[in-house]
Amino acid sequence: MSLLVDVFVREPDGKRRILDVAEFRREVALLRSRLDEVAHGTQRPRTVEDHRHQIESRLRIIEESIRKALEIGGGVLIW
Repeated sequence: MSLLVDVFVREPDGKRRILDVAEFRREVALLRSRLDEVAHGTQRPRTVEDHRHQIESRLRIIEESIRKALEIGGGVLIW
């Protein structure tokens, strides 16, 4: 089984707008800027530090994929 992710935002009129790679990059940067807050909002049994490390590792992989996609004019598929 795979998961295809389209990242979108809601416009003021309620319509969805699919983000392009550069916009997705900004959303990932926003998550990174609030990494501690996100980690503290996770459920146990892992520690906050464990959650923070796992989230940070995944964000790093996504950021690298975004960088590569921008270099070749491609997109990012998360599955």
